[in-house]
Amino acid sequence: MINLLIAPLHTLVDALGTGVLPPDSPVSRLRTTASTLAEAEKNSAAATTTVLASWSGDGARSMSSQVTATHDAATEFTTDADAIITIVDDAAGKIATAARQLDTLVDSFGRTAATLGSNALTVPGLALLVPVAIDHVSRGVQIVEKTRTQLESDSARLRSLTRTTTTNTRTAATTTTNTPKATISTATTPPATTPTATTPIRNTPAITTTPFSTTRTTPASTTTDTGRRTTSTTDTPTITTPTITTAANTRTTTDTTGRGIPVTLPDGSIAYAPNQRAATAVTAALSRQGTPYVWGGTGTGGFDCSGFTQWAYRQAGVELPRLAQDQDTVGRQVSQSELQPGDLAVWSGHVAMYIGNGQLVETGGAPVGVTALRTTNADQTFEGFYRVT
Repeated sequence: MINLLIAPLHTLVDALGTGVLPPDSPVSRLRTTASTLAEAEKNSAAATTTVLASWSGDGARSMSSQVTATHDAATEFTTDADAIITIVDDAAGKIATAARQLDTLVDSFGRTAATLGSNALTVPGLALLVPVAIDHVSRGVQIVEKTRTQLESDSARLRSLTRTTTTNTRTAATTTTNTPKATISTATTPPATTPTATTPIRNTPAITTTPFSTTRTTPASTTTDTGRRTTSTTDTPTITTPTITTAANTRTTTDTTGRGIPVTLPDGSIAYAPNQRAATAVTAALSRQGTPYVWGGTGTGGFDCSGFTQWAYRQAGVELPRLAQDQDTVGRQVSQSELQPGDLAVWSGHVAMYIGNGQLVETGGAPVGVTALRTTNADQTFEGFYRVT
């Protein structure tokens, strides 16, 4: 009878599992494969350097380009592997924590039943035990439900990697006109020139001029919000305009005009936010100009696009979802003609903040900076403009 009372809790324990991965799990094999591939790529790069030291011409450049492509593919795989391993380890840790909590509930009920001794099976004893069993099972269900919600977040992170794979496959098909130069320098390689170029955020075609000027250097890869890389010629971004500002010279004041909360933008113009919350978010965002892009970054040491907008609104007391394509769920959609400072421009894999006067502040491959308002971003789907409510 005692076991029947707590049987639902045992069922929850069995269904949840322990969170301990077997030694030969897919994650363990993935970790080994990624490590082996990284070592092989390192050896390949060393061998290529040796060969190119005594080989020049079109053949050498062609081979170097192929080595670069192979390097980028290996880097992409290891980056994805690291992300998957981290997500699975996090999920396993959450399950293990929940399993320990359920075991604690089972032990707690057992101790309660033991204190009643032989009276546990009497009518008065059962009258005491049944409410305790109901309470313990209810708490167990809450633990499992909380863990399920947490695991949904991990599943979303895995799905975001899958969505980026599709996006990057399409991007690669449209960015093959310029063959990247070799990453390994040779004795006959002509010195690099510094053509004037413009690089929009996250390889986005520019609609108008962009404040990010770049110097062509060596090939690498562009980085999307979810950390995936696509092969392209690397442009090392340097901020030229606007100049880096701080909270001291990006200020908000009290609304005395009835037009909204005034915010001074980096170009010296004034924009009017609809409320203090939006003004605070814009001010916080502008204070981080020049902060480097970091895949998965959510702090002032480095941001990705959605981590940046999440951080800015957090300074205003608003918590946005972590993923770019989910940040449109906290507000209402507005048209381009209705845009006000603090509104978000959301794509299927990127997000930026409108600051007023036809300008955005964002990051995504390049450091945080101000760019011209647009609705295109590589081949991503534009989901619209949204006002945080």
